[in-house]
Amino acid sequence: MALLAIALALTMSPLLLRSYASAPTWPSLWIEIDWDKNENGPQDDWRDVEYAYYNFDSNYLYLRLKCYAAPGSEWPSGNARYKWFIDLDNNLDISGGNVIEAEYLLFVEDTDDNGSGELYLLRDNNNNGDFEEYEPWPPSNYAIYKITDVNEGTFRITGNFIDMYISWSKLGNPSSYGLYWVTDQENPNLNQAPTTDSRDEEIAIRVHDVAAISQTVNATNVIQGAILEIKVTVINLGMQNETFDVTCYFYPTIIGTKRVTNLEAGKNVTLTFHWNTLLVEPGTYSIRALADSAGEILEINETNNWCTCPATVTVNSAPKHDVAAVSQVADVTRVQQGGIVQINVTVENRGDFDETFNVTCFYDGRTPIEVERITLSSGQKMNVTFNWDTTGVAPETYFITAMADSGHEIVESDETNNNCTILLPVTVYTTENDVLSVDKILIRAVEGPDPAIVNQTTKYEIMITVANVGNGRITDVYVNDTIYSGVTYVEIGTPS
Repeated sequence: MALLAIALALTMSPLLLRSYASAPTWPSLWIEIDWDKNENGPQDDWRDVEYAYYNFDSNYLYLRLKCYAAPGSEWPSGNARYKWFIDLDNNLDISGGNVIEAEYLLFVEDTDDNGSGELYLLRDNNNNGDFEEYEPWPPSNYAIYKITDVNEGTFRITGNFIDMYISWSKLGNPSSYGLYWVTDQENPNLNQAPTTDSRDEEIAIRVHDVAAISQTVNATNVIQGAILEIKVTVINLGMQNETFDVTCYFYPTIIGTKRVTNLEAGKNVTLTFHWNTLLVEPGTYSIRALADSAGEILEINETNNWCTCPATVTVNSAPKHDVAAVSQVADVTRVQQGGIVQINVTVENRGDFDETFNVTCFYDGRTPIEVERITLSSGQKMNVTFNWDTTGVAPETYFITAMADSGHEIVESDETNNNCTILLPVTVYTTENDVLSVDKILIRAVEGPDPAIVNQTTKYEIMITVANVGNGRITDVYVNDTIYSGVTYVEIGTPS
């Protein structure tokens, strides 16, 4: 006796399945799913299966067995039953020579011994995994299980082939299904799955089943900007050529998608993906691949569609150039014109390379006080002292600024920290009486995008410094600040 397992999935339109214009036409082409050798010799060739086939459309499931001799040719003297078990929840199994956990049994036998055979569809009514509720076969009411409407199902025997079809509506319009075929004697055990002529491989045949079976990556610890090569192997474990997408992830972000076209049954193919880590945040990532990522193939078993690389990939920050002016302090906040102001500037090398660069101090944002050239190792800080001779400098209040790498020799991704401004300004004054100095500087963006964006709100903090740079006392000083149209005044802080 022979046994074959098949698992496949199908989605159908309920509207189509409930309406038939006429009986279906038998397929002109059948999909071969198994070959089974003739173990027992010619004595039972009329029920010894050589090939198994199937096909389907939106309304019907078609099933075919080819025997080594004409099926049913020994009816009624030689008993023979040709059976297909139909599973709807992917748990059909063989136990003790019986098929367990099938929801439906479709079969042909010559129940009335008239030599022609009849088609029956049974359902496991009590959901206990077998069909013992129909024993002994045939039951007194067996006729109610016979399929007599050709729009629902029928069978035929042509040459060495026995073909059956059944409408999806009779099976409850399942979204997926699995199959076993069996030939045995006409006996009360409807669950029987004889092992005397079992399938040689002794494993289930899956009509549609693609899987991602392995993947490798050429490095597991890299610097940002490295391009990794990932090889993913997918296999067609089913019985038909398949076309599908394969997507590779540094989960859950997509690395890339490639198309597999017409992969033959039983064959595998290896795809190569290239992952550019330039913009990837430093961290450790799991590399995964998904076969049939577009969900084109309807399978019962999709758990094997995923494959995860055994090793993770760690992306490290790329070495960077980054010098910064950290702080600066002037030794005085008021100086008489011609005096010397000592300014201490702290600079730091926050990058991964030793750097040599200029540090420049400015007294009005553009006029240099001095330029110092320094060399810093990675991670090193240094204090640089500038002496500002205020001879000839106009009496006014100045915010002193310093800039690391003022010659723009170092290519950095972030230069915002290269500039530093003294928060307490320095006032240069003369000996004249009644001399005022007014200066205004942007301190910071308190909230919102910076630079400001039209139709969005950004709140800035502005410092206005008013200084008496003369020798006399000045009273009743008012400061008027003109703001542009479209800019809203918020509040004023407490004057110092």
